[in-house]
Amino acid sequence: MRHRATTMFRASNRIGLLTTAAIAATAFFAASSVHAGMWVDDFEDSVMEDWQIYNPDPTVKSWEEKDGVMTGQINVDGFTTLHLKPEGEDTSVWSNYTVRARLRLNSDPQPGGSTSFGFAVYDRIEETMYHLCLLQYQDENVLLYIRIGNGIGFETFPMAFEPNVWYDLAVRIETDGDTETIIFRVDDGDTIGLTWQASIGSGGVGLLVEGGQVSFDNFSIEGDNIPDGGHMAQTSVSPAGRAAQVWGEIKRQ
Repeated sequence: MRHRATTMFRASNRIGLLTTAAIAATAFFAASSVHAGMWVDDFEDSVMEDWQIYNPDPTVKSWEEKDGVMTGQINVDGFTTLHLKPEGEDTSVWSNYTVRARLRLNSDPQPGGSTSFGFAVYDRIEETMYHLCLLQYQDENVLLYIRIGNGIGFETFPMAFEPNVWYDLAVRIETDGDTETIIFRVDDGDTIGLTWQASIGSGGVGLLVEGGQVSFDNFSIEGDNIPDGGHMAQTSVSPAGRAAQVWGEIKRQ
């Protein structure tokens, strides 16, 4: 069973909320321009060369590409992240892009703690700078969680989701002058937007797991300065065409 996210508006001195009515779903999923590039990975070929584990420690955390999915797991408090780092690309300058993937929590939520999974966008983890867009179990509450920068602020939105179910998460991050905006959606739920004074401006993308085991599939990132490429099962379709095909199939499910 699929679930819809619902918005919850809270006052904030640093973060403004955009009403869902102001955000057209068609614009949300559209490419940023006709010249946008797309990097995709369907995790079918067991190639890890363009992904890097931050601060690896195989005794307590792992990332493995197997059986057509990327699975991350951590067995201690804290989180583990896997970062997209294509060879020869400076991901720190990536901006104004859309990230999509399917996500599934494979384990029960961590009792009495936090279990989270999703994306780090404008990811510059070496400088401890990133925004987080996560599905999160926290103290028995189920939330969409977004943290802006390094402790600038956060917002949460109630949502119903459960383990062992695939969810489609899409996040758009944009910089416009001195402001940044994140727009995101889970499955066919509400489109939610947040805007704030610019704090990072650009950066790559990472996958994040906290307090459990999570699988990711059908990953894509699209934007004006994103390179075309990635890893897919053998197909005559271009990377961009394959990603569009995959997401068309998901939306029809």
